[in-house]
Amino acid sequence: MGHHLKTVKYIALEGVDGVGKSTLAAMLAEALSATLTREPGSIHIALKVRDLILARDNLDRLTVELLLHADRNEHTKWVDEELDGGRSVVSDRSFLSGIAYGMANGLEVRQLFDLTSASVKVYPDIIFMVSSDKAEQNVLDRGKWRRTREERGPEFTHKLTTCFDAAIGGIELICSTKVVKIDISNETPQATLSRMLTLL
Repeated sequence: MGHHLKTVKYIALEGVDGVGKSTLAAMLAEALSATLTREPGSIHIALKVRDLILARDNLDRLTVELLLHADRNEHTKWVDEELDGGRSVVSDRSFLSGIAYGMANGLEVRQLFDLTSASVKVYPDIIFMVSSDKAEQNVLDRGKWRRTREERGPEFTHKLTTCFDAAIGGIELICSTKVVKIDISNETPQATLSRMLTLL
């Protein structure tokens, strides 16, 4: 499928683990002939930051958060260069995940928004917030919960969903990104892709 945008766009897909956003991001990037990326850790220097975060080494939450914002600063600078070069960008996660995960891990909301404002060079034009009632089972089917900043489980996912809603409610304080919520519980990835393309 080929689809041509009238203008270059920065598009992000968001959602909890297991919802299918990574698959959809890859499909959307292919359909648009756009550059596919992810947060965190999509470019060389950001990979080093990501390795530090995953190693943990008894880092406290604020230290980890600052490393994530260092990653985001470099990544969005690179995204801006792609856009300036005339290439649309599709990202698996964005600053919105940073705010939501930070909230879920106990950091202050105002602090998270201030850090985001300082570190993000360019904001997405549109974020597709993907949800599915199959997300939790999809993660369980992998055999284990992913681990990054802390041990995760179903309770963390439920908390994170609430934090995403709160983050979406406050992003107008720092940007004009449009957020479109998409429930994909009862449709195929191809049908979801078609829906997203009509919204661009």
